Amino acid sequence: MKLNTWKNLAAGIALGLATPLAFAQNAVSSVASIVADLEHFPSDGQKSILAAIASNGGNPPGLQTVAQAVHDMEHSVSDEHRAELEEIANDESVGEEVRELASIVARMDHSVAEEDLEAVEEIAYDRSIDQSANQGQ
Repeated sequence: MKLNTWKNLAAGIALGLATPLAFAQNAVSSVASIVADLEHFPSDGQKSILAAIASNGGNPPGLQTVAQAVHDMEHSVSDEHRAELEEIANDESVGEEVRELASIVARMDHSVAEEDLEAVEEIAYDRSIDQSANQGQ
């Protein structure tokens, strides 16, 4: 338990030191990574990361809402957050990954559903690594 707390603290500090541009590019994958590991409610370190994402005006509003919903989660999201997440999930103007993440979070009960885990892990994976590797070829 103490090891996870230190890991989360270190992750929060590392994200706090990241440049705003890098932070914005990785915000979706950061939220997805937290969702993939979440059990019942976010840790203090995860809450710090989620709060930073939710309050960063450089992030899309839909992502800010998803981050806030996960931040406030206690076993599942509130009915108010669920309604907001469902709106985001059905809004075609929102990016596909954010829509999918909103839908998954809206359905969560204590942790991510087994059938959603692969999708969340795919979103969590930083695709920019693939893109930069492919550009060099």
